[in-house]
Amino acid sequence: MGLELVKKNTQGHGTFGLAELKLNKPTEFLKKNTRIVAPRPVIGNVCHFICRGGCDWSEGPRCLKPALRPPLPPRQVPNKTRGQEEHKNFRAVNVARVVKAVPRQPRRKFVDTRRGDFHDLETSGLLPRYIYSKVLW
Repeated sequence: MGLELVKKNTQGHGTFGLAELKLNKPTEFLKKNTRIVAPRPVIGNVCHFICRGGCDWSEGPRCLKPALRPPLPPRQVPNKTRGQEEHKNFRAVNVARVVKAVPRQPRRKFVDTRRGDFHDLETSGLLPRYIYSKVLW
């Protein structure tokens, strides 16, 4: 008896119970010009700039008038003007730098299989490493 009563009262409604709101008819959904629009609040003239004395906006914001703006700092002019820059031959400079550079030595490695798998010799532990030695391999 009790189980039937519970099933009868909760069937199809899960845990929320019976619907208490009256639904609109299908013909009343999404009709034109039925949206309720809240009127926009009226905002007076508000100065959005940082003013020293406050703006009354009778003839525009006072903070934008040139007399009240702080003076601009002097421009830093470099010694060389734009047309008299030094022209370098970057190719020659790069070639000279490469010729003078010390060539890189290949890393020492050992091959451990006949397929040619190789590993670093320094990190393998096969060479004795003297930590106080001044000579680096």
